[in-house]
Amino acid sequence: MLAFYTICDYDADKLSQNDVFDIKSQRQHLSTSSDDGKTWQDFHGNPIVDIGSTEFRDPKVVQIGENEWLMLIARSREHVIDFYLSTDLIKWQQVSSFSECPKKDGAWECPDLICVDKENNIWCLLLSVDSGFENNGSGTLYILGNLHNHYFISQPCYMRGRSFIRLDHGPDFFAPQSFYNAELTSPNLMLGWLNSWLYAKDMPAHNLPMMQSIVRELRLIKTIENSYLLSQIPKLESAKVIAQSGPIELRESFYNNTLFENVKGTFHLKTTISGLETDSAKITFDVGGDVVFAVFVNFIKSEINVARARGAFFSAEHETYTAEVLDIEGSFDMGILVDYHSVEIFVNRGTTVMSFRVPFPIDGVGINVSGMSNSSVFTYLLTEY
Repeated sequence: MLAFYTICDYDADKLSQNDVFDIKSQRQHLSTSSDDGKTWQDFHGNPIVDIGSTEFRDPKVVQIGENEWLMLIARSREHVIDFYLSTDLIKWQQVSSFSECPKKDGAWECPDLICVDKENNIWCLLLSVDSGFENNGSGTLYILGNLHNHYFISQPCYMRGRSFIRLDHGPDFFAPQSFYNAELTSPNLMLGWLNSWLYAKDMPAHNLPMMQSIVRELRLIKTIENSYLLSQIPKLESAKVIAQSGPIELRESFYNNTLFENVKGTFHLKTTISGLETDSAKITFDVGGDVVFAVFVNFIKSEINVARARGAFFSAEHETYTAEVLDIEGSFDMGILVDYHSVEIFVNRGTTVMSFRVPFPIDGVGINVSGMSNSSVFTYLLTEY
C-alpha cells in the first residue's frame, strides 16, 4: 500500500501559541505499508514533490492508464491545480496546470479527478474552497471536462454554459474524496467531511461530533441540449423498510399531515411527486413537538428551501438555505437521509444535494407533510438503517 500526503513545517514558537496558519513549508511525501496498513514506513527519498511553497497541499493520485498515474496538488492561495505524471509512483514530473475557474474567494483545497464517462472521455474535477459561500463559509464545486495529453480542459457546454456547478448546496460538506480501486469500485464512490470551516474549530465535542457524510455513488446524467449533471446517490447496503405508501393525492386540505411519529434518528425517507400542478410542498421534522428541520419545495421557482433549527451553537448563523433544482421534467423525487447529528437531502436523482449538521442529536422524530394541489400525487418509502 502507498500513502501520499502533505507534510507541513511550522514555527515551533507560534505553533505552541496555536497559530497553525503560520506555515513554513508544505511538500508531498510518500509512505509504504506491507501489512495492509497496520504499520507504515517513510519513503527514503522524501519529499517526492517540493516546490518550496507554504500553500502546496492535498495530493490526489489517479491512474489514467497502464503504469501511468496523475497526481493533483493544490497551490491553494494561487488558485491553481498542478498535474504531475509518474510511471512508477515515485518520480513525478509536472505536465500541466488548471486555473480556469472563477470561484476564487478562498483557498482551493482537496482536488479530485474522476472519470465519469470513459467512452466519451468526460472527467469531473472536484474543488473544495474554504470560504466564499453562504456566510463566507466553505463549499465544494465540480467542473466537467475532458482529459487530453494530461491536460484537463473544462467544457462549459457540458454544464449548460456554466463554468462550475455546486456539488453540495448545503453549508456542511467539504473536502470530498473518491475511492479509487480500478478493479473493485465501479461506479465511483465518494464521501465528504460534514462540516464547515466557518465554525468547525469552535464546535464543541459534546453532542456535536466530527463526522463524515454517507458514502455516495457518483454517476453522470445526460440532460437537455447534450448537457450533463453529476448524480449523487446515498449508498446504503442494508436498510429495514418501515412503511411504504401507495399514491396519495395532495389537496388543499392536505395540511400538516402527520406521516410518522417517534421515528428512530437513523432513517431514509424517499418521496416522489408527480403531476406537479401543486405550487409547493413542505416536509417538516420535529422532536418533542419542536420543528428541528423543514424542507420547502417551490415548484414555481424550481428551488428547494431548507430551514435548520438554530439551537445554542448555530444561533448566530443564517439558517435558511436555498438551492436551484436543476432538472424537473414532469416529476420530482427527493430522498432525506437522517443520521442523528446530520441531514442529507438528494433531489431529482441526486442532481441537487444539500448537507447539514443539526445543533443537537435528533431521535424520536415526527414527520409531517403539507401540500396544495388538485391532482398532484405523492408517494413515500421510509427505511431505517
